[in-house]
Amino acid sequence: MEVDVYVHSTVKGPKQKNGVIAFVLEAELPDGRKATKPYFFQIERVSKQRSWLKAVAVALERVKEGNEAVICGKSAYLAVGFKSLARWKDNDWKRSNGKQVKNADLWEQIFDLQKSRKARFLSDGDHIYSSWLPWEAEKRAKSKKR
Repeated sequence: MEVDVYVHSTVKGPKQKNGVIAFVLEAELPDGRKATKPYFFQIERVSKQRSWLKAVAVALERVKEGNEAVICGKSAYLAVGFKSLARWKDNDWKRSNGKQVKNADLWEQIFDLQKSRKARFLSDGDHIYSSWLPWEAEKRAKSKKR
């Protein structure tokens, strides 16, 4: 079964901040109906990149093994990373210049999860939840600050 995974993070910039990671899991049932489940999690003291990776890792944990996860989100960081996963793994989580891949612990977790879920990153463009998911996540992040 194919499961669409729409991810978002409210964390912005390289500095560690608090925020919300959010994702929606959506799958078509055998009878043609769609099953949709949104998730929101408060996170603390993480960079923008780590927050996106954490959102993907937590989402993949919720996709049953054997299913295919198609991940969508507005993150060029994820798009580039997914293309490099196998190469980084083969190179012991080092880049071609010999430097350690940043956030290698989360990339490795995603690599391990995606093996049994056939995960792939579809695009970093708009998707069906492009407006609602950020709006809802920002609303929840602001309510936490009070």
